[in-house]
Amino acid sequence: MRLLSIASGSSGNSMLVQMDGINILIDAGVSCRRITRALKEYSTSLSALDAVLITHAHTDHISGLPALMSKLSCSVYMSRDTQIQTMLYGVTDIIPDVQFDICEKIRVTPFSSMHDCRGSLGFVLESSREKLGYLTDTGFIPEKAFEIMAGSDCVVIESNHDSEMLKNGPYPFYLKKRIASDIGHLSNDACSEALIALAKTGTKSFLLAHLSRQNNTPELARASAEEALSGFDAETDVLPPETVKQYLINEDDLYKQISLEMLNEE
Repeated sequence: MRLLSIASGSSGNSMLVQMDGINILIDAGVSCRRITRALKEYSTSLSALDAVLITHAHTDHISGLPALMSKLSCSVYMSRDTQIQTMLYGVTDIIPDVQFDICEKIRVTPFSSMHDCRGSLGFVLESSREKLGYLTDTGFIPEKAFEIMAGSDCVVIESNHDSEMLKNGPYPFYLKKRIASDIGHLSNDACSEALIALAKTGTKSFLLAHLSRQNNTPELARASAEEALSGFDAETDVLPPETVKQYLINEDDLYKQISLEMLNEE
């Protein structure tokens, strides 16, 4: 399994998943041009995509999607609520907990996330040999989501904010309340609790996603996760907000990371 983190954070989110020879893009929250350049750096292209999965309708997850769809030949999957909010047509509606297949090789299980955006989803992708969990933008993790992600080889999971930084930071009270709510974003502490629960099911690789620039640091998120995983045979890394980074995940080598040059728009 290969993962290419194109962007992660409040300024944009997008990740390429390559599993069993199938290319799946999760979210398109940066420009079509930036996604295209990142794929080219990875020796692939938009034409090689087999599917696009959209988690929800917030701008940092869909800003590049309209332009992207004009160039795609593959299906774009999103919940009905997301389709209504984005007013994008020619997409495929999906329903939480109802599985579907991509190219008869990858089984996708969408599940509800707890976010202040109707129709928000997380995903589990499974081939005959590998399993990936993907969950960002959620105030807490429902028990059903844990059950679906259990036993994943790798989980991409939100570690949005440090609770003390959020509490003492510059955001207005209403925004702090929203972020910390059950339909907001996952804190470092809540993420660490989830890592322990998932590590107990056999997950060995965790990628921390959607870090806040204002209310978190990679060092704090990593330290919290590493402390939580200290008793497990598991590793973790923090997805960078701008730099494209590749991860190779398999049984022999949990993940090697290759930092690629930052792909800034000109």
